[in-house]
Amino acid sequence: MKTSLRAASLLLAGACVVHCAAAQEAPHPFYLVGSVGQSRYSISKGDLDATLFEVFAEEGLPVVPNGSTLDKTDTSWSPTVGYRFSPSFALEASYLDLGKAQYRADGGVDFGAGFVATKIRAKIESHGPILAALGILPFNDRWEGYVRAGVFFADTRIKVTISSFGAGTSQEVSGSSQDFFAGLGLVYNATSNCSLRLDWQRLKNVGDKDKTGEGDIDNLTFGFVLKL
Repeated sequence: MKTSLRAASLLLAGACVVHCAAAQEAPHPFYLVGSVGQSRYSISKGDLDATLFEVFAEEGLPVVPNGSTLDKTDTSWSPTVGYRFSPSFALEASYLDLGKAQYRADGGVDFGAGFVATKIRAKIESHGPILAALGILPFNDRWEGYVRAGVFFADTRIKVTISSFGAGTSQEVSGSSQDFFAGLGLVYNATSNCSLRLDWQRLKNVGDKDKTGEGDIDNLTFGFVLKL
């Protein structure tokens, strides 16, 4: 984590110095972005099934599985404020909500008086601030491409609920992390102060290794840009 944060910080600082010193200021330097899209958590249903069996086995509880499902995708959203120092460089600060992944398993568990129908539900979610630098390549007056990289200050939470006998119990763990991300984007400048942008990013090793575990998350969004 510390290595990723240090590398991303050096990237932001170095790029800022180079471009601020050499480039002409963009005509509309401040801008706002509202984005919505789809996130995809890199989680294996097989791994979750195996973990579930291990937990019950450690407690000495026999299990008869009756199927499980995993939904890795959800709606993501992000408001962003940015400053474009030149036609080829910008900095952004955002808040990113990646939605959640949901795991469901059903089966019978013997708690000591015979097997009873049991439901297990797990929810994994991550959100937090982002600092990013953009290297921008204008193709013409209308179209631009960019590379975007930075740090995601993630708050990751996992909540597990087990219900049987008509009652349930739940437990939640959470962890904070600073995670590197990078991605690509395409911008269409509809007017002098309004643009549309398509953005893909991969967030690496999101989560606290000791508390929530780590995993990559892909995020594809469509955004509206208002230049101030």
